[in-house]
Amino acid sequence: MRIDLDTRSPLDLIMSGFGYFLLGIAALSLLAGGLYVAMSEHTDGRVVAYQVSSKGTGSSFQSTPPRAPVIEFVTSEGKTARITGTFYEREPSYAIDEAVPVRYRSSAPDAGVIDVFSEKWGFALAFAALGSLFLLAGRFVRGSLH
Repeated sequence: MRIDLDTRSPLDLIMSGFGYFLLGIAALSLLAGGLYVAMSEHTDGRVVAYQVSSKGTGSSFQSTPPRAPVIEFVTSEGKTARITGTFYEREPSYAIDEAVPVRYRSSAPDAGVIDVFSEKWGFALAFAALGSLFLLAGRFVRGSLH
């Protein structure tokens, strides 16, 4: 594919370039996530606590600060490990003592993740969506200039 730079506006080039950059990050993140899933172990853990966000409550009328679940699980080697969920929510998705699927590497169980779609693939999909929006915006800019 040949790109004719003389007919493309600087804004189009910047937006498209940023879009491709974000899509590259998404692709690398998907690859890393796939490798992690392939090289990790699966077990079930239990919610033992919540970690409160250090950013505070946000506004004065909201009394419940965002929190993420703290999951405790036992590895295949019999060691107890703890992980904290990635997403902080005002209404947590998990209750205390609820069973939660976990994925971890035996070499670093404390770096495990909750084995749900959003925890494993959310970052990559967000970057893919943003990259696609920038590419579409660049195409829109290109189309409106001709």
